[in-house]
Amino acid sequence: MTDSEKRPQAKSLTRFVDSVAPFRLYDEQQEGASVQELRQNAPWKISDKEFEVFRLKSERKIRLNEIIRKNSQHTALVLVSLPVPHRDCPSALYMAWLDTLTCGLHCPAVLIRGNQQNVLTFYCQ
Repeated sequence: MTDSEKRPQAKSLTRFVDSVAPFRLYDEQQEGASVQELRQNAPWKISDKEFEVFRLKSERKIRLNEIIRKNSQHTALVLVSLPVPHRDCPSALYMAWLDTLTCGLHCPAVLIRGNQQNVLTFYCQ
């Protein structure tokens, strides 16, 4: 893919931000409350710092969705490798990435977990 490093379209980016909005802590807007206090009530929520740390990865997932939609208009099935889950990535953000990768597809999508190595399998009969 040659254009995967481009920034995603504003419409797609807005959709992603809106989809994760209910899962954000918005800790910088909370007066007097620390991230740890807010996280005790909702440990799955995404802090502002985490959202910024994973911003580029999120934008890449949004852009990949645009590329998949563009190139799979006439397909019956889309196969997508799951992104590698990072230990410090909030679960809500990871699930938003999966939702974003498959959003707007007109056909079923299969998310496949691999080991991040390219392989070619031959079957002999």
